[in-house]
Amino acid sequence: MVRRLDEIAPHRSQRIGREAPTLPASVWTGAASSSVVSGVVAVDGEKAKKAWAAAVVDVPIARLWSAINDDPAKPKYTGLAYAEVLTGAPCGTPRTVFQYLDVSLATDRWWVLEVRSNPALEAATGRSVREMAWTTVQPSLTPSAQAWADKGMSLAWSRGGWLLVALDADTTIIEYWTWSDPGGNVPAGLASSFAAGALDGMIASIEQLARDGGTCTAP
Repeated sequence: MVRRLDEIAPHRSQRIGREAPTLPASVWTGAASSSVVSGVVAVDGEKAKKAWAAAVVDVPIARLWSAINDDPAKPKYTGLAYAEVLTGAPCGTPRTVFQYLDVSLATDRWWVLEVRSNPALEAATGRSVREMAWTTVQPSLTPSAQAWADKGMSLAWSRGGWLLVALDADTTIIEYWTWSDPGGNVPAGLASSFAAGALDGMIASIEQLARDGGTCTAP
């Protein structure tokens, strides 16, 4: 696996998620043992920390790629209560997506993401490396999304992304990161720590969606 990561290292300069944290090589010792490894990285001048996770899963890259882009199916598998594609094609790029999260012991949060893929990186690696990145934006909401938004409050901001690397035909290396400020009375640093702790469950949910298949066609 280390050899495979060394192979794709020169392509990392092509990433569109410029703020993605660099993971230490030691991370892959744990990830190779079929566990999700996660942590946080402090950012100078910011209370919010970048949360990251790494894993190796026995799912082909095309199926995982379909799953991470499958917004309509995510509420069934993840902690999201609702998701709606506002602009662009479902599963396509670019697109904007409304998402709503039920939050225990705090006000529910909602946000709108602009989601983009990285066709240049995909082409340069023969489709064996794929990246999806997002950032929060403030477009107009549909009536259905507005009805959900009225029940909660908007996230202050969020950025993040996925990097998928085909280890072989049936196995994929996952790198995930997110950097968010929940806004309101929730301390950004505390929220970052909670986010890192929840990433193993989130990756397991996406892996299950990939195994089951969803509404996106695996390219």
